Amino acid sequence: MAVLSELHLKNFKSFKNAKLKIPMGFTAIVGPNGSGKSNIVDAICFVLGKSSAKTLRAGRFNELITYHNGKREKFAEVTLYFDNSDRALPVDSDKVGISRKVTLDGDSAYYLIWEEIEEKDGKITTKEKRKRIKKSEL
Repeated sequence: MAVLSELHLKNFKSFKNAKLKIPMGFTAIVGPNGSGKSNIVDAICFVLGKSSAKTLRAGRFNELITYHNGKREKFAEVTLYFDNSDRALPVDSDKVGISRKVTLDGDSAYYLIWEEIEEKDGKITTKEKRKRIKKSEL
C-alpha cells in the first residue's frame, strides 16, 4: 500500500515554501490558532482534485497563491509524495509524487513525479522526473 510520506507546499495560502515529513502512524495536525492547520488540509484536498475553490475557502483558484513582500507570487504548487517501495502504485520508483499547480491566470495542471536511478561513468545518481497528467488519470 502506498503511504503518504511528505507534503511540499510552494506559495500555497500561508506557506511560502514548506516541506513536511509525515511519519508512519500519523494521525493528527495540531497547533495554535492561525498556524496553518486548515491550510494543510486544504492543500491535500487541492492536489486530490477539489473542483471548487470555495471548498478550499477561496473565491477562485488563483486566490490560493500566497502574497510575499506585498505582491502575489506567480503560482502555487502542492505535491503529495508517497512511499511506493512496495510498488502499490504502477510506477517503478520508491517515491512517487502527485502535484497540482495553479497560476495567476487560474490555469491548473497536474503532474506525476517519480525518481529514476541512472548510472553513468560508474556513478549512480537519482533524477526527479515529471510528467503532466490529466485529472482523470489520478
